[in-house]
Amino acid sequence: MSSEVQSFLRRGRPEIEAIDSAYEQLKTIFPSARIEKNKKIKTRHVPSVLVDLVVQLSDDQLIIFEIVYISPKSTLSYSEYPSIAVLKDTLTEVAATPPPLLIVLATGHVDDTVKGFFENSGIPVVPLASNPAATRSSLREALERQRIYIPELFEDEEYLAESESDGFGGPADESWWKKLKNALSNPLIALQIFLVATVALLLAAKDKVWMAEFFILATVVLGGFIFSWKNRRRPSCINPKLIIEKDQRKLMVENDRWILERDILFKARGRVNGYQFRMDWTGSSNDIDIDCGAYDGEIVKKYLVKSEALKKQLWELQFDRPMRKGETRKVALRCVLPDPQHKAAHYHAILYKNVWDCKEFECRLSLSDDLEPNAVYFVYGTDMDVPLRKIKLSPDLASHEYVVHERPAANLKYSLEWELKDKPASKKKHGL
Repeated sequence: MSSEVQSFLRRGRPEIEAIDSAYEQLKTIFPSARIEKNKKIKTRHVPSVLVDLVVQLSDDQLIIFEIVYISPKSTLSYSEYPSIAVLKDTLTEVAATPPPLLIVLATGHVDDTVKGFFENSGIPVVPLASNPAATRSSLREALERQRIYIPELFEDEEYLAESESDGFGGPADESWWKKLKNALSNPLIALQIFLVATVALLLAAKDKVWMAEFFILATVVLGGFIFSWKNRRRPSCINPKLIIEKDQRKLMVENDRWILERDILFKARGRVNGYQFRMDWTGSSNDIDIDCGAYDGEIVKKYLVKSEALKKQLWELQFDRPMRKGETRKVALRCVLPDPQHKAAHYHAILYKNVWDCKEFECRLSLSDDLEPNAVYFVYGTDMDVPLRKIKLSPDLASHEYVVHERPAANLKYSLEWELKDKPASKKKHGL
């Protein structure tokens, strides 16, 4: 009996029925996609991994749906996270471009705290409703929170991230009416409204109408202030009109210098003249050399805007012809960073807070022959001192590079870290 059949039979009837229900709903949600149940996925370093449902879209994008069955009286538990996180890490080794997207479909109630815990690791959690329309709506909301755009889900309306509103690495603000409806749907807020109305009626019944009016007015003003503060706009990033559709990085670490090559596919959210980025270099020399160019033949000029401190610099790539809304442009960037005294921290930060959004990145790390690694890690989290995950990487068998594919989550930081043999691990928390 095959391992796939054995794994399927180990599930109880409710789990099997949940997979079947999800399969039927996904056929309605993605009518033109190829959908398979209990599919074996090949990876680079693991022979294969068995997943519940695979949706292959028309552009070859793979979406992996993992079904978590929750009994009617239970809720999604933190105990489900380790196995889901391991699956997500394994899927980064799938030889596919872009990398697969992992989504959890939960059959029961999902607490917002638990949902946020999963989504902080870049794993959307979607309640599996009783009908495709409700599941599709929940799926769209989950992907909007993760800044993930799938045309088949958003084709009936303009994607929120295309709005002209400025923001900090996320989609445009929801309408105030939608935020108000979400707030009123909170049972605690509904209870507070009921208590306020009860107190006001009691005061009015005792001929203290002015006190009732004052109480209601004070409650409305305080509630409006709290509502406005909780839904305040986030600060603008330095490139609010640029989305990075794909960022391909290759970092070559040599004994006395680093070379970073990037192919960046930009998409404009409005008219934009250039792209600004920061260089935070811990090496022993700040004589940084940068070269750039565009694949479409357009002229791209580079400028050092300012040096904020030693080896902390703000650069700008200026386009000879401004980009218009919806236009894409691929730019090549090459940075040579000298380190003759070997002081650079063994760390490469991957951050996208300087643009509106980044859909996908790929990072390749290669070390010269005289730098023998003891271990290489892919790390991510909201606080890099206490990361959510620290994954040990193995080199690609063909290129001997350490390769990472990821769809970055809005509030996470990413990095590649390495330890060299016969050298202590760097304690510095900022490399390039």
